[in-house]
Amino acid sequence: MADQTDGFLSPFLRKKRIEMALPFIKGRVIDIGCGVGKLAKYVEAENYVGIGKDIECIRTTQKNIHITRFIH
Repeated sequence: MADQTDGFLSPFLRKKRIEMALPFIKGRVIDIGCGVGKLAKYVEAENYVGIGKDIECIRTTQKNIHITRFIH
């Protein structure tokens, strides 16, 4: 998977990136390089589109987050 989940600092760094982005998230969001869609839970479903190149990540995320749109 493209989104590193097993690195020692990966969870911490992902959390910090999301925390830094949250104040700027308003209205419609296109999440380029969405990985496993962690940002999707902070955006209303109708305002979120995730774009990623790893089809396995996209499929896994679509199963877990049914109402958002993801593009490969």
